Formats: sequence, structure tokens, C-alpha cells
Amino acid sequence: LSKVHYSRVVSEIKLKDERINAKKILTQLLLGLDQIHGQNITHRDLRPSNIYINTIDSSEVRISSFSRALFSSSPPTYDDNLKF
Repeated sequence: LSKVHYSRVVSEIKLKDERINAKKILTQLLLGLDQIHGQNITHRDLRPSNIYINTIDSSEVRISSFSRALFSSSPPTYDDNLKF
């Protein structure tokens, strides 16, 4: 392999690893949200600084800072006519 070709292969492998990690992180985040929504909790302040990711094993994702969360005795209702 030439030096240029080798570096391209290495770059593609790193990109593939980053995509796999991003997929793991997003999956864990969505599973966590599903879990708290199943307990009738709405976070209301989800942002990167409130998401902790274990740097050794990216499959461990934690959602923090529930100070603005809404706790309800019934599941939330959704309006199909919401506009963003």
C-alpha cells in the first residue's frame, strides 16, 4: 500500500468507528428517554451538558439534571398540530 492509500484506509476505519459509537450513544439516549417517559417524567432540559457518556465504554450513557422535569401521574398527551 502506498502511504496515501494507507492513510485513507485508516481515516475510513476511524470514521466507521465514530459512526458505530454515535449509533451506540444515540441508542442508549433514546432508550433512557423511553424509560423516563414510561415513568411519566418529562425532562424539559435535555442538552449536551446534561448527558454523560462513559469514555471507556460509550454504551453507558446517563441523563442528568432533572431539576426542570415534570413528574405526572398520567402519560403525557401529544398535540398533532404542534408547529416548530
